[in-house]
Amino acid sequence: MNTEFLKPRLVGKRFDAHSIPVEVLKDWAAFEGLIVEVARWLYLEQFPRRKRTPRGFTQNFALHLTQVEAGSAVPVLERPLPQGSLIHDAFSEWFDKARDRVLDTIDAASKGQSVDDLLPKPLLAYFDQFGRFLREDERVEFTRATAANDVVVYDNRVRKTLVLKSAAVYRTEESVRGSMSELNLENKTFTLKLISGEKVIGHFSDELRDAAHSALGAYGESLVMVEGAMVRDQSDNRKRIEQVTRIEPLDPLDVPARLESLALLRDGWMEGQSLRPVPSGLVWLSKAWAEAWPDEVALPYAYPTPEGGVQFEWSTAEASLTAELDLNTHVAEVLVSRTSDGEVIEEATLHLDAADRWEALVGLVRRYSKAQNGTA
Repeated sequence: MNTEFLKPRLVGKRFDAHSIPVEVLKDWAAFEGLIVEVARWLYLEQFPRRKRTPRGFTQNFALHLTQVEAGSAVPVLERPLPQGSLIHDAFSEWFDKARDRVLDTIDAASKGQSVDDLLPKPLLAYFDQFGRFLREDERVEFTRATAANDVVVYDNRVRKTLVLKSAAVYRTEESVRGSMSELNLENKTFTLKLISGEKVIGHFSDELRDAAHSALGAYGESLVMVEGAMVRDQSDNRKRIEQVTRIEPLDPLDVPARLESLALLRDGWMEGQSLRPVPSGLVWLSKAWAEAWPDEVALPYAYPTPEGGVQFEWSTAEASLTAELDLNTHVAEVLVSRTSDGEVIEEATLHLDAADRWEALVGLVRRYSKAQNGTA
């Protein structure tokens, strides 16, 4: 038999289907650890003469995810009762108090209020583990039992605020692209030059030794995507990548990497008259591309346009296909011309906010790629 402990609401695109990615569950294991440590601290604050909590203090405390309710995704976290018992043990109240204190701390941080009297700095460090897998457009909403409309919001901004009160750095799970070099198999490190030009050291485990070696390539440097715990300082500067979990070689024409480089342009990049690509539009295009473009379909060359857009180009012996994208309207003007004489043989206007319009663009590229291979 279980009793309800908490029903947080996870908000973000990943949770719209009322499901929770497995990686996010690690956050809730960290939350359980945070509750345990806060409960210990509260008990010892109440009984200052004790040096440690009583034996069995944490023995009967655990959090179980019993179901996921609708409403974005609402994980139901419950506490199992001790085996053979209909009530919780004598220490149960301390974990309820710990939950309430954690929510009070999050609420204060989200409102820009002091948390100094709520939790000591060593416990604030536990927030570095809780919420690490949250993305920029995601948050956790807690509803406190004392007031149905009292919603406490936990997101990356709040998490960063809490962690940096006890440490000089904080960690986020990130996926980054860059050129990998200087592989040291003995120390299990490599240097990653990010698209922005920054250099960071990545630390990998024995399990990724072969992946790191093969990703480096024959020329001692290669374009890769790396996932792991990025360590950032108070100014958000990247310091290093800990606990690398993935190293994936990328095609030299990788579109998200190219779009990231275009984001570095400034107004006037071409003879002083051109506009930089719209940053929010580049973010949209990178995400849309990653979701819509099949791995087996040819990649384009990507160029900035003087008007602040992006142009994709595919070329074969038979035809040249260009797609000029307006990053404000998300509309692509597609033009197919014959390579031999430049005559336009097909035109289309595609609104790329719609998935089927991406499918139309994929279809065009497939068709002319097949013609190049003699299968049309």
